[in-house]
Amino acid sequence: MKILLIATGGTIAMQTSASGDKRHELTGKELREYVEDDHVSVTVEEYATHPSSMFNSDFARDLVSFIQTRQHLFHGIIITHGTDTLEETAFYLEVAFQPKLPVMLTGSMRTAEEPEYDGSFNIRHAFRAVVSGKFQNRVFVAFAGNVFSALWAEKTYSLAIEAFSSGNYGKTGETYPEVRVFQYPVDHIRLNNTPAGKVALLKVHYDLETDIIASVLNKSDGIIIETLGSGRIPERFMDLMHYYAEKRIIAITSRCYSNALYDNYSYAGSYKDLKRLPVIFSPFNSLKSCILMKLCMGNFNDFYKMKNTIEGFLSSNK
Repeated sequence: MKILLIATGGTIAMQTSASGDKRHELTGKELREYVEDDHVSVTVEEYATHPSSMFNSDFARDLVSFIQTRQHLFHGIIITHGTDTLEETAFYLEVAFQPKLPVMLTGSMRTAEEPEYDGSFNIRHAFRAVVSGKFQNRVFVAFAGNVFSALWAEKTYSLAIEAFSSGNYGKTGETYPEVRVFQYPVDHIRLNNTPAGKVALLKVHYDLETDIIASVLNKSDGIIIETLGSGRIPERFMDLMHYYAEKRIIAITSRCYSNALYDNYSYAGSYKDLKRLPVIFSPFNSLKSCILMKLCMGNFNDFYKMKNTIEGFLSSNK
């Protein structure tokens, strides 16, 4: 079996230098040493050496292009990545790339010289998931012995070793104590690898002012609004929504960790009230919604194509 290990930096490659700074000092070849399997041939690509806070859709676009030209040579791909934006890269790959092999992203929450360094465990178990043959032709996040679909993986703890979970949807499988699959990822629409446009994100809170929303909308091509509860905003925003809904791409999601959009209320600013406007209701959290909107902007010029794509993204017949 042939595996491609793509190293992009992140905490998994960090250790304390002689000067006492935390730096990227572990190479992909050194990370490869954590895998001991005589039956697996591992090719290492030193793709980047950055904390993932430096990455954006341009990085993900180029990474997709890089993988597309190489995937036919391998049986699986492991990508080591910083955890701060790992979920965004994983989601982007799942949407804008049609893998013909399993792709596992992993990282660590501790640097290499710390006693509880989890990078070695996570790499070994990402490889374990790939070589098992049980995770096929999709993008996954392998972390702390768990495997999550890239559609739902989220970093939910800023410091804990078990940093990732998946909201309402549960994990796809696990690699400890043995490799097991609990569910397979759902079918979904895929888009061309062409992100475009300026996308902003706003979270509705107690004292968010309308002039702030207007300022952001004026400077953006599209905006994701993290609404209250299952899709509600304060009544004071409705005039603004009516005005900008015809001028900008507006998508609605919830600020709740485990979320769904729906209600039966009829007051101003309720979900039913927003449904009367030309806005998009995203099935994803705000971070994934930003990526999906940016890809839609690069794929379509028509609002209703974007709306149908995002709202119908998880339809198996698409």
